[in-house]
Amino acid sequence: MVTTTSMHEQKKPEEITHKLPVYKRIWEWWKPVAQKIGNFQARVILTVFYFTMFMPFAILVKLFTDPLRIKPKTKKGWIERKDEQVDDLLARARKQF
Repeated sequence: MVTTTSMHEQKKPEEITHKLPVYKRIWEWWKPVAQKIGNFQARVILTVFYFTMFMPFAILVKLFTDPLRIKPKTKKGWIERKDEQVDDLLARARKQF
């Protein structure tokens, strides 16, 4: 069996990491650790934000509104709307932004 070798032999990853400067080895070690810390921190911050902001707002909305008009004290049936002229609708459609 004939094998060809290049002028530069490929080095194993272990050999490469030992030849890196100390600060680069520390940096390569730190990156996955920082990733795990960041993932945990983001989950904690978003959980606290949810329970302090969104949940109380949702509770208040559920207690004091009836968007589907399900509660017995709300009026049933069609919502009366005033007639709008077609010209007015066309003008409003053109001035959206």
